[in-house]
Order: sequence, then structure tokens, then C-alpha cells
Amino acid sequence: EYQQKGKLIRYIISKVSWPAGSIKDHRFNLCVAGDHEHLKIVEKLNGQTVKNYKLIVKAYQPKDASNSCQLIYTAQADTEQQKALIKKFTKRPVLLLGDKEHFANMGGSMNFVVLQQNVA
Repeated sequence: EYQQKGKLIRYIISKVSWPAGSIKDHRFNLCVAGDHEHLKIVEKLNGQTVKNYKLIVKAYQPKDASNSCQLIYTAQADTEQQKALIKKFTKRPVLLLGDKEHFANMGGSMNFVVLQQNVA
């Protein structure tokens, strides 16, 4: 499941277009919120290049992430933390990707689901 999620995140990054100026110095910051143990899902992406962007994987830090994350993966974050992230980033060029069911229904960009042992 971890490998599938990592591959899907890389694929998503390769297909989404961010507004001009939202990615500085060709560094794409993929931040992990919630359970930082889930950094291992995306740690293999750290340092890879996608669409001429160097991927930087890091733990989400509320104090400095408002302008530095292009994708925030909410790995098993609790519902209140998810709602706070959605509220904070609603009008910013940040893709919010969640693990929990109904994350997208709450206002997140998209969420993973497992269907017949495959991540979608």
C-alpha cells in the first residue's frame, strides 16, 4: 500500500499545473501532516525530479508551511487537524491529499481509498 501511495503521489505531481511563481527555485515541497511516521510513504520521492522540480519531502510545520508547501499529504491526521488545514489553504495553490475517507468531501483536494487491495 505504501509503494502504491508513493507512486500515485508522484503521478499526481507530474500531472498537476501550479500557478506561475508558486514553486520557487525549482523545488517542489511535499509536506506530510498528521502522523509523521507516514513520511516513509513518500520518503523515496525525496530528491527525485518531476517536471523539472526537485522534490523535497518534509514534515508539515504550521509556522513555516503557509508559503512553502505545494502538496500537503495528511497522513492519518485527525478530523480537526484536517479541517484546520482545509480552512488555512482553501484559497492558496496547495494540493491537499488525505488518507482518511471523506477528506475530499470536507473540502480537501482528494483522498486515497483502497479498493480490492489497490490504492486509488
